[in-house]
This record gives sequence, C-alpha cells and structure tokens, in this order.
Amino acid sequence: MNKPNDLKRATVAIPHDLDYKFKKVASQKYKFEKGWYSKAMVEAMEIWLKYNEFIQLKNGTNSLGRSIGKMIWDEWKQNFQNIDFQTANESTNQILNQFSNKSKYVENIDYHINNDDLKIYLKSYSIDNKPEMVENLLTEYLQPITIITRAGIEEITGDHYKINEFKVGKSSKIHLKKCELDTKVSD
Repeated sequence: MNKPNDLKRATVAIPHDLDYKFKKVASQKYKFEKGWYSKAMVEAMEIWLKYNEFIQLKNGTNSLGRSIGKMIWDEWKQNFQNIDFQTANESTNQILNQFSNKSKYVENIDYHINNDDLKIYLKSYSIDNKPEMVENLLTEYLQPITIITRAGIEEITGDHYKINEFKVGKSSKIHLKKCELDTKVSD
C-alpha cells in the first residue's frame, strides 16, 4: 500500500447494487482489516488498467473504436426517445441524418442494406488537392459514421459486423459486412 502522502482521496458515484456486490466480495477477501475498501478499490483499478492496456496492445485500436462507438450510440439513442429502433434501417437512417445535417464536406449520404451488408456512400464536395479536407472528412465524418453505425446495427440485429471496405475520396464508401460470431473481428 502507498504511504499516506501518496494517497488521493476521491469521491465517485456508482450504482448501489454494484457497490454492494463489490463491498461484499472485498470485505470477504480483506476481512474488514483497516483500509480494506481502499485496498480493494486500488486492486480493482490496477486490474482494470492492466486489462485495458492488454486489450489495446493485443487488438490495437479495435476494441477502443468499438467501445467508443457503443458509448456514442448509447448517448445518441437518448436523443431519439420517440423512435423504437427495431430494424437496422431505422438506426442507420437516424445516424446518417445527424451527420448529413451538419456536414460541410459531405454533399450527399446514401446507404443500402442488403442481407448481411451495409454500404454507405458519401459524395463529397471537391477535395482534390486539399489534404486538410481529406483529413477532416476522415476524422469528422467517415470514422465516426463507421463506429456509431456499426454499434447501432450490432445492437439491433445482435450480429457482429466488420469493416469490409473503407474508401476515402470524392466518392467515399463504407462497407460493413456481417461476420460469424466465432470469427475474430479484426477491424
């Protein structure tokens, strides 16, 4: 355990049921000895850090992109309270409408869902000889559209999707393809 000078006092808010379960297991392990809760929290944080560092090293940014996409999708769903997302079309429509309404780089966004494929087509304003526009198109539109749309379609269908094709340019294309559950998702 750290010296008293090295400790940081923190206040956090967590769900009651999670706190109860955590305290139950932690108290059994540390037998209510002095500082038992703090020791358990430190151990939990260290394990969390090691796990997440391992995942990022092992899988690159894959799990990070999926996690961010899921977090954003969960946040966006709250803005669409009157919509009951039951099909991939409904979620894809809402996501792409959000992007097309705010775009300074994308002229038109269209998509097609066919069986296990989702293809998104983006027609961009002229970006020839403008590297900053290509970068902005990629970081502000194509990447977010990809990770958020994938999170939405995966939640609704219960299937996993991988990036099958990703093309950046005046006519950009994102192709998400359903993959088998036992297939390692590597994008």
